[in-house]
Amino acid sequence: MSDEAWDGAGDRVGDGAELPDPAMRPGSFDAESAPDLRALVAKAGAFLDWAGVASPWHDARRLASWAAQARDVTLMLHADEVFADPDFRRRFGEAVTRRAAREPLQHIEGLVAFLDFEVEVGPGVLIPRPETEITALTSLSVLRPGGRVLDCGTGSGVLAIAISRAAPDQEVHATERSAPALVWASGNLARLAPDVHLHQCWYLGVGGSFDTIVANPPYVGEDEWDLLEPEVRDHDPRTALVPQGGDALADVRLIVEEGSLRLRPGGTLVCEIGSRHGRDVANLAYKAGLCGIEIEEDLLGRDRVLVARKP
Repeated sequence: MSDEAWDGAGDRVGDGAELPDPAMRPGSFDAESAPDLRALVAKAGAFLDWAGVASPWHDARRLASWAAQARDVTLMLHADEVFADPDFRRRFGEAVTRRAAREPLQHIEGLVAFLDFEVEVGPGVLIPRPETEITALTSLSVLRPGGRVLDCGTGSGVLAIAISRAAPDQEVHATERSAPALVWASGNLARLAPDVHLHQCWYLGVGGSFDTIVANPPYVGEDEWDLLEPEVRDHDPRTALVPQGGDALADVRLIVEEGSLRLRPGGTLVCEIGSRHGRDVANLAYKAGLCGIEIEEDLLGRDRVLVARKP
């Protein structure tokens, strides 16, 4: 299979690909009635597009790589061999069917890339977003040598892992209340950052003071819930997205107010926020007595991370 042929499968339906009947609902994807791998991936992309998936041909290629347990380049070089394997076609068909039902791609693959590592994810834990990489990088930029760090509500563990891997001189503590999320965090930390201290408790349930406090709390309001994509609304844990009571700023407010009391002099609070909340969160930090307040933007220019220092 040439590079040109493979690229074509990712960009358009392709010759001979059959579009589903638009009057039908997504069902099981037929992975048998395609002449070759290119046509199969093109057909899967069309099927996912029809099902409403936001990036159908990208996801079809990713699922082909996952089903073949190989990288794209291996599929290009060994397309005929891969396609001839009935186990590949079965795995691919099942995966495309799941994705068409709007199960997250990350749940099917079981892994999410974050900075320079991958964490395992699945039901019961929030899938890490690319925006949270901004939070991680911001956290790394404010660490004090030999500091004590608290990651409030660690979820899959990505912030604690990023800090521990990049700055092994830090004493990193991570908290998580959710038992299902704690299982994922425990496995990821054991594999990637075994020196992190993991605690099952509320955000600031660890004793003592800290040089750096980081958090990615829920910040989706109750009024926004129905606007979320099915991958998020039906699969991410609601408690990781919407604060109790539905006030989008409730948990951010708690972390800012309580966190300001737990920071050591000169310590820094780093908290991920919703894109509409920059001004309000900056005011919360000011009222809590913090200084050097900044709102970092994500790659799309949206307010994303609060950075504030204790005098």
